[in-house]
Amino acid sequence: MIDIGELVKRMQLLNLQARIEENDAALDLARGLWEPREGELLPIATNTARRAAYSRALKQMQSLGPRVMETKLGAALGQITWSGKLDGIDEALAALDLRALAANLLTGLIVTGFAGGYVYTDERGRARITRLGGYVEPYVDPDDVDHVLGLYQAWQTVQAQPNGAHVGRWSARVYDWSERDDGRCDVRQWRYLTNPWELGNLPTEEFDLPTPRYALRNVSQEGWPVGEILGAMPQFRALWATEARLVMSEELSAFPMMRALGDVDTEDFTVGPSEVVTGDKDADVGWMEPGNLDELRKQRELRIERLTADLSLPSSWATTQAVSAESSRERNVPFRQNAENYARDATRLLTDLVGNDYLAALGLTRQVEVVVLPTLAYDEGRRIESVISLRREGLLPLEVAAAAIQPFFPTWTDEALNGWVAEQTAVVRVEDFDLPEQGGNGEA
Repeated sequence: MIDIGELVKRMQLLNLQARIEENDAALDLARGLWEPREGELLPIATNTARRAAYSRALKQMQSLGPRVMETKLGAALGQITWSGKLDGIDEALAALDLRALAANLLTGLIVTGFAGGYVYTDERGRARITRLGGYVEPYVDPDDVDHVLGLYQAWQTVQAQPNGAHVGRWSARVYDWSERDDGRCDVRQWRYLTNPWELGNLPTEEFDLPTPRYALRNVSQEGWPVGEILGAMPQFRALWATEARLVMSEELSAFPMMRALGDVDTEDFTVGPSEVVTGDKDADVGWMEPGNLDELRKQRELRIERLTADLSLPSSWATTQAVSAESSRERNVPFRQNAENYARDATRLLTDLVGNDYLAALGLTRQVEVVVLPTLAYDEGRRIESVISLRREGLLPLEVAAAAIQPFFPTWTDEALNGWVAEQTAVVRVEDFDLPEQGGNGEA
């Protein structure tokens, strides 16, 4: 059984609160809601003018998180299908919004590196699928970080106080299957905690649940999940700071600034072709040239290139510049491989969660594989060319070649495909042709 005292020491020593805050920041950034705290990335404004400039800059800033998520989800989540055509199973799976479930699970994998859930039966006897929300991390064997013994989950709620104030309180769960092998786990739950690691008292509730199904991606040495967005947060922050400096510098460069030396009357000064600036004989009046923003713009491009490489994004995801087809194919190989990896992770998780546990909860004993296919649009031309080439060389049967190309043409149904293949491969006898009789001299 998981030692709660040891778990509490581990969480305090390794700063659980900081990891939760960083996870929340990554999720906010992926949704486009993240803003840095004052002084986190830029110097604290010390006067009214600087605070106003900073406030104007914030209103013009948005992270690239939503665009990254749209690009990655769009590539990994193409079609969802399942093996077999069986009565009852087809209806059960068709009634689920598998695409929304897959998108939410993939979002967790991409952002935080963890996605999971379990199937249970509610009080009305209906099978339900619930995803694990909040902050979740695995509890691993200290001697073998690849051996997961359970999960720790924490989430925060707002509680109303008698005086009318509202304060945040934590709830925490420990899912423990270290001593069970029956497909279920022991759950201990604590409520109304001031801090998420305060598990020293007796739990508020104890019960058991089906063992959660989960997927981890890019775990740290201690066994924590580290999603791509979470791992790239320093680069996202650096890009945000560069763009903020660029926005504020553009504002300063957009207006002429007068430079006055000596005794110059500037109180009633206005800009115009017939205006006169007065001052003593030693006064000097001139205009300051706007700063050169090219360096900041180059810095922004370099940071975007770094993000593109770190997150395995397509070469044109954040630019409108045209890229040659050959160069695009070569540079997008990591992007396609990344999408295929996420599709495989989603396939395994949906098969366990939906194809096994959910169908079992419905009383259906047959298990099916729920397959997530990555989007083919990024690879369409290359794949079609490969299929045609293999077919011409006689290395690919007609029915296999046609089935490989079918997904690119949504209106080409299975019935139409099978009918066309049957026509193309039909055996024709000479007797089927109505040929004219030939004479001895070759004339009819």
